[in-house]
Amino acid sequence: MPYTETMHRIAMERFSELFEGISSLSFADVPDYPNVGDSAIFLGQATFAREAGIDIGSAYSIGTLPRGISRLEVRAVAINGGGNIGGRYAHHEDNRFRLAREMPDDQVLIQCPQSVFFEDEHARRNFEAGLGARTAARIAVRDEESFSAVRELVSGRLLLAPDAVHFLGRIDAPAPRARFVVLGRADDESAARFGAGALDWPVDRPVLRATTWARKRAAGLGPAGQRQLNPSPARWERIAALRLRRGIRMLALGEVVVTDRLHAMLIALQMGRHVVAVDNANQKLSRYARTWLGGSGAALSFATSWDEAIRSVE
Repeated sequence: MPYTETMHRIAMERFSELFEGISSLSFADVPDYPNVGDSAIFLGQATFAREAGIDIGSAYSIGTLPRGISRLEVRAVAINGGGNIGGRYAHHEDNRFRLAREMPDDQVLIQCPQSVFFEDEHARRNFEAGLGARTAARIAVRDEESFSAVRELVSGRLLLAPDAVHFLGRIDAPAPRARFVVLGRADDESAARFGAGALDWPVDRPVLRATTWARKRAAGLGPAGQRQLNPSPARWERIAALRLRRGIRMLALGEVVVTDRLHAMLIALQMGRHVVAVDNANQKLSRYARTWLGGSGAALSFATSWDEAIRSVE
Protein backbone atom coordinates (compact mmCIF):
# COMPACT_ATOMS: atom_id res chain seq x y z
CA MET A 1 0.00 0.00 0.00
CA PRO A 2 1.46 3.46 -0.92
CA TYR A 3 2.74 5.70 1.89
CA THR A 4 -0.11 8.23 1.75
CA GLU A 5 -2.80 5.52 1.81
CA THR A 6 -1.07 3.65 4.64
CA MET A 7 -0.87 6.73 6.84
CA HIS A 8 -4.43 7.84 5.98
CA ARG A 9 -5.73 4.45 7.10
CA ILE A 10 -3.82 4.57 10.40
CA ALA A 11 -4.90 8.16 11.04
CA MET A 12 -8.55 7.28 10.37
CA GLU A 13 -8.42 4.38 12.83
CA ARG A 14 -6.92 6.50 15.61
CA PHE A 15 -9.01 9.64 15.03
CA SER A 16 -12.19 7.54 14.93
CA GLU A 17 -11.34 6.39 18.43
CA LEU A 18 -10.45 9.92 19.55
CA PHE A 19 -13.79 11.31 18.29
CA GLU A 20 -15.91 8.29 19.18
CA GLY A 21 -19.56 9.26 19.76
CA ILE A 22 -19.04 12.87 18.61
CA SER A 23 -21.42 14.21 15.95
CA SER A 24 -20.77 17.95 16.29
CA LEU A 25 -17.98 20.09 17.68
CA SER A 26 -16.38 23.49 17.86
CA PHE A 27 -12.72 24.24 17.21
CA ALA A 28 -11.26 26.43 19.94
CA ASP A 29 -7.90 27.55 18.54
CA VAL A 30 -7.75 27.66 14.77
CA PRO A 31 -4.17 28.68 13.85
CA ASP A 32 -4.23 32.34 12.83
CA TYR A 33 -0.54 32.88 12.08
CA PRO A 34 1.80 32.06 9.15
CA ASN A 35 3.00 28.61 10.30
CA VAL A 36 2.10 26.44 7.32
CA GLY A 37 2.30 23.21 9.32
CA ASP A 38 -0.39 24.24 11.80
CA SER A 39 -2.69 25.30 8.94
CA ALA A 40 -2.13 21.89 7.31
CA ILE A 41 -3.11 20.24 10.59
CA PHE A 42 -6.34 22.23 10.80
CA LEU A 43 -7.21 21.34 7.19
CA GLY A 44 -6.53 17.69 7.97
CA GLN A 45 -8.78 17.78 11.02
CA ALA A 46 -11.57 19.43 9.02
CA THR A 47 -11.14 16.78 6.31
CA PHE A 48 -11.42 14.02 8.91
CA ALA A 49 -14.58 15.60 10.33
CA ARG A 50 -16.24 15.54 6.90
CA GLU A 51 -15.17 11.95 6.26
CA ALA A 52 -16.50 10.92 9.68
CA GLY A 53 -19.78 12.85 9.34
CA ILE A 54 -18.97 15.25 12.19
CA ASP A 55 -20.43 18.76 11.93
CA ILE A 56 -18.06 21.65 12.71
CA GLY A 57 -20.63 24.10 13.98
CA SER A 58 -18.17 26.86 14.84
CA ALA A 59 -14.47 27.58 14.86
CA TYR A 60 -12.45 30.25 16.66
CA SER A 61 -8.91 31.48 16.96
CA ILE A 62 -7.64 32.18 20.47
CA GLY A 63 -8.36 35.87 19.90
CA THR A 64 -11.98 35.36 18.86
CA LEU A 65 -12.87 32.54 21.27
CA PRO A 66 -15.75 33.68 23.51
CA ARG A 67 -15.09 33.76 27.24
CA GLY A 68 -18.27 31.84 28.09
CA ILE A 69 -17.23 28.38 26.93
CA SER A 70 -20.50 26.85 28.13
CA ARG A 71 -22.40 29.04 25.66
CA LEU A 72 -20.88 27.15 22.72
CA GLU A 73 -23.68 24.57 23.19
CA VAL A 74 -21.83 21.70 21.51
CA ARG A 75 -21.04 18.19 22.64
CA ALA A 76 -17.30 18.61 22.16
CA VAL A 77 -14.63 21.28 21.83
CA ALA A 78 -11.45 20.44 19.90
CA ILE A 79 -8.02 22.00 20.35
CA ASN A 80 -5.83 22.12 17.25
CA GLY A 81 -2.97 19.65 17.05
CA GLY A 82 0.64 20.54 16.36
CA GLY A 83 3.24 22.42 18.35
CA ASN A 84 4.26 21.30 21.83
CA ILE A 85 2.65 20.61 25.16
CA GLY A 86 5.11 21.49 27.89
CA GLY A 87 5.52 25.23 28.36
CA ARG A 88 7.29 26.42 25.21
CA TYR A 89 4.28 28.27 23.79
CA ALA A 90 2.65 29.90 26.80
CA HIS A 91 -0.20 31.57 24.90
CA HIS A 92 -1.50 28.25 23.59
CA GLU A 93 -0.83 26.49 26.88
CA ASP A 94 -2.86 29.08 28.80
CA ASN A 95 -5.76 28.63 26.37
CA ARG A 96 -5.76 24.83 26.86
CA PHE A 97 -5.75 25.15 30.62
CA ARG A 98 -8.49 27.81 30.60
CA LEU A 99 -10.71 25.50 28.54
CA ALA A 100 -10.00 22.61 30.90
CA ARG A 101 -10.96 24.73 33.92
CA GLU A 102 -14.01 26.52 32.56
CA MET A 103 -15.82 24.01 30.35
CA PRO A 104 -18.79 22.21 31.94
CA ASP A 105 -18.14 18.64 33.06
CA ASP A 106 -20.52 17.23 30.46
CA GLN A 107 -18.59 18.74 27.54
CA VAL A 108 -15.80 16.68 25.98
CA LEU A 109 -12.51 18.51 25.48
CA ILE A 110 -10.42 16.93 22.71
CA GLN A 111 -6.74 17.74 22.33
CA CYS A 112 -5.79 16.72 18.79
CA PRO A 113 -2.37 15.06 18.36
CA GLN A 114 0.47 17.01 19.94
CA SER A 115 4.10 16.46 20.80
CA VAL A 116 5.07 16.68 24.47
CA PHE A 117 8.33 18.11 25.72
CA PHE A 118 8.28 19.58 29.22
CA GLU A 119 10.56 22.59 29.55
CA ASP A 120 10.88 22.04 33.29
CA GLU A 121 9.15 20.49 36.29
CA HIS A 122 6.91 23.55 36.65
CA ALA A 123 5.53 22.96 33.14
CA ARG A 124 4.95 19.30 33.97
CA ARG A 125 2.98 20.18 37.13
CA ASN A 126 0.93 22.80 35.25
CA PHE A 127 -0.11 20.20 32.69
CA GLU A 128 -1.04 17.67 35.36
CA ALA A 129 -3.16 20.22 37.23
CA GLY A 130 -4.71 21.65 34.05
CA LEU A 131 -5.47 19.56 31.00
CA GLY A 132 -4.31 16.35 32.65
CA ALA A 133 -6.75 16.70 35.56
CA ARG A 134 -9.87 16.98 33.40
CA THR A 135 -11.69 13.64 33.39
CA ALA A 136 -13.83 14.65 30.38
CA ALA A 137 -10.71 15.20 28.25
CA ARG A 138 -9.44 13.10 25.38
CA ILE A 139 -5.77 13.80 24.77
CA ALA A 140 -3.93 12.56 21.69
CA VAL A 141 -0.14 12.60 21.44
CA ARG A 142 1.79 11.79 18.29
CA ASP A 143 4.85 9.83 19.37
CA GLU A 144 5.77 7.11 21.87
CA GLU A 145 8.00 9.37 23.96
CA SER A 146 5.17 11.89 24.37
CA PHE A 147 2.82 9.11 25.43
CA SER A 148 5.28 7.95 28.09
CA ALA A 149 5.79 11.53 29.32
CA VAL A 150 2.09 12.02 30.18
CA ARG A 151 0.88 8.48 30.83
CA GLU A 152 0.75 9.00 34.62
CA LEU A 153 -0.53 12.60 34.41
CA VAL A 154 -3.82 12.16 32.53
CA SER A 155 -7.14 11.54 34.28
CA GLY A 156 -9.15 11.34 31.06
CA ARG A 157 -8.53 9.31 27.92
CA LEU A 158 -5.01 9.22 26.45
CA LEU A 159 -4.41 8.08 22.89
CA LEU A 160 -1.43 7.71 20.57
CA ALA A 161 -2.38 9.05 17.12
CA PRO A 162 -0.55 10.31 14.02
CA ASP A 163 -0.74 13.86 12.77
CA ALA A 164 -3.89 15.08 11.02
CA VAL A 165 -1.90 16.16 7.94
CA HIS A 166 -2.22 12.56 6.70
CA PHE A 167 -5.91 13.15 5.97
CA LEU A 168 -4.83 15.44 3.11
CA GLY A 169 -3.56 12.41 1.15
CA ARG A 170 -1.45 12.95 -1.94
CA ILE A 171 -0.60 16.66 -2.32
CA ASP A 172 -0.25 18.03 -5.85
CA ALA A 173 2.74 20.30 -6.38
CA PRO A 174 4.60 22.04 -9.22
CA ALA A 175 7.58 20.30 -10.80
CA PRO A 176 10.93 20.90 -9.05
CA ARG A 177 13.40 23.46 -10.41
CA ALA A 178 16.49 22.49 -8.40
CA ARG A 179 18.16 19.40 -6.97
CA PHE A 180 17.17 20.33 -3.42
CA VAL A 181 15.60 23.02 -1.26
CA VAL A 182 16.39 23.73 2.40
CA LEU A 183 13.64 24.78 4.80
CA GLY A 184 15.15 25.48 8.22
CA ARG A 185 13.56 26.66 11.43
CA ALA A 186 14.28 30.26 12.41
CA ASP A 187 12.86 29.94 15.93
CA ASP A 188 13.80 28.51 19.33
CA GLU A 189 12.93 24.94 18.29
CA SER A 190 15.93 24.88 15.98
CA ALA A 191 18.80 22.72 17.25
CA ALA A 192 21.23 24.55 14.93
CA ARG A 193 20.36 27.28 12.43
CA PHE A 194 21.20 26.45 8.84
CA GLY A 195 22.45 29.95 8.04
CA ALA A 196 22.35 31.82 4.75
CA GLY A 197 20.41 30.14 1.98
CA ALA A 198 17.71 28.47 4.09
CA LEU A 199 14.05 29.38 3.81
CA ASP A 200 11.49 29.18 6.60
CA TRP A 201 7.73 29.22 6.19
CA PRO A 202 6.63 32.35 4.28
CA VAL A 203 5.04 35.31 5.99
CA ASP A 204 1.42 36.20 5.25
CA ARG A 205 0.54 38.76 2.65
CA PRO A 206 -0.47 42.26 3.86
CA VAL A 207 -4.27 41.83 3.81
CA LEU A 208 -4.14 38.58 5.78
CA ARG A 209 -1.61 40.06 8.20
CA ALA A 210 -4.01 42.95 8.86
CA THR A 211 -7.02 40.72 9.54
CA THR A 212 -4.93 38.45 11.76
CA TRP A 213 -3.75 41.52 13.70
CA ALA A 214 -7.38 42.54 14.27
CA ARG A 215 -8.50 39.06 15.36
CA LYS A 216 -5.70 38.80 17.91
CA ARG A 217 -7.12 41.89 19.58
CA ALA A 218 -10.78 40.93 19.26
CA ALA A 219 -11.15 40.05 22.94
CA GLY A 220 -10.85 43.73 23.78
CA LEU A 221 -13.94 44.48 21.68
CA GLY A 222 -16.24 42.25 23.72
CA PRO A 223 -18.52 39.43 22.51
CA ALA A 224 -20.08 41.43 19.67
CA GLY A 225 -16.69 42.38 18.27
CA GLN A 226 -15.43 38.83 18.55
CA ARG A 227 -18.44 37.49 16.66
CA GLN A 228 -18.08 40.10 13.94
CA LEU A 229 -14.38 39.43 13.37
CA ASN A 230 -14.56 35.64 13.59
CA PRO A 231 -14.76 33.84 10.21
CA SER A 232 -17.08 30.92 9.54
CA PRO A 233 -15.53 27.42 9.64
CA ALA A 234 -15.50 27.37 5.82
CA ARG A 235 -13.69 30.71 5.71
CA TRP A 236 -11.14 29.46 8.25
CA GLU A 237 -10.48 26.52 5.93
CA ARG A 238 -9.91 28.87 2.98
CA ILE A 239 -7.44 30.91 5.03
CA ALA A 240 -5.57 27.76 6.05
CA ALA A 241 -5.54 26.56 2.43
CA LEU A 242 -3.94 29.83 1.29
CA ARG A 243 -1.13 29.37 3.80
CA LEU A 244 -0.65 25.73 2.86
CA ARG A 245 -0.45 26.53 -0.87
CA ARG A 246 2.34 29.05 -0.25
CA GLY A 247 4.24 26.43 1.73
CA ILE A 248 3.76 23.83 -1.01
CA ARG A 249 5.16 26.20 -3.64
CA MET A 250 8.22 26.74 -1.46
CA LEU A 251 8.87 23.03 -0.87
CA ALA A 252 8.17 22.19 -4.52
CA LEU A 253 11.31 24.04 -5.65
CA GLY A 254 13.50 21.02 -4.87
CA GLU A 255 13.57 17.38 -5.95
CA VAL A 256 14.71 16.72 -2.37
CA VAL A 257 13.54 18.66 0.70
CA VAL A 258 16.09 19.14 3.48
CA THR A 259 14.38 20.32 6.67
CA ASP A 260 14.21 20.36 10.45
CA ARG A 261 10.46 21.11 10.49
CA LEU A 262 8.13 18.16 11.12
CA HIS A 263 5.42 19.41 8.80
CA ALA A 264 7.79 20.36 6.02
CA MET A 265 8.89 16.71 6.26
CA LEU A 266 5.33 15.33 6.23
CA ILE A 267 3.96 17.66 3.56
CA ALA A 268 6.94 17.00 1.28
CA LEU A 269 6.50 13.24 1.68
CA GLN A 270 2.85 13.60 0.66
CA MET A 271 4.03 15.61 -2.36
CA GLY A 272 6.09 12.58 -3.40
CA ARG A 273 9.44 14.25 -2.64
CA HIS A 274 12.39 12.58 -0.95
CA VAL A 275 13.16 14.19 2.42
CA VAL A 276 16.42 14.46 4.31
CA ALA A 277 15.51 15.39 7.88
CA VAL A 278 17.65 17.05 10.54
CA ASP A 279 16.21 16.87 14.04
CA ASN A 280 14.99 19.97 15.84
CA ALA A 281 15.79 20.85 19.46
CA ASN A 282 13.40 18.32 21.01
CA GLN A 283 13.83 15.50 18.44
CA LYS A 284 10.29 15.97 17.15
CA LEU A 285 11.08 14.58 13.70
CA SER A 286 12.94 11.41 14.69
CA ARG A 287 10.44 10.63 17.47
CA TYR A 288 7.58 10.84 14.96
CA ALA A 289 9.43 8.74 12.38
CA ARG A 290 10.24 6.01 14.91
CA THR A 291 6.61 5.85 16.02
CA TRP A 292 4.86 5.81 12.64
CA LEU A 293 7.04 5.75 9.53
CA GLY A 294 9.00 2.51 9.80
CA GLY A 295 7.82 0.24 6.98
CA SER A 296 5.46 2.92 5.66
CA GLY A 297 7.34 3.39 2.38
CA ALA A 298 8.21 7.01 3.23
CA ALA A 299 11.08 8.37 1.09
CA LEU A 300 12.86 9.63 4.20
CA SER A 301 16.39 9.63 5.55
CA PHE A 302 17.97 11.42 8.51
CA ALA A 303 21.22 13.36 8.82
CA THR A 304 22.95 14.31 12.06
CA SER A 305 23.82 17.83 10.85
CA TRP A 306 23.04 20.31 8.09
CA ASP A 307 26.45 19.70 6.54
CA GLU A 308 25.82 15.96 6.38
CA ALA A 309 22.35 16.54 4.92
CA ILE A 310 23.66 18.81 2.15
CA ARG A 311 26.51 16.42 1.29
CA SER A 312 23.97 13.62 0.89
CA VAL A 313 22.01 15.49 -1.80
CA GLU A 314 24.70 17.36 -3.72
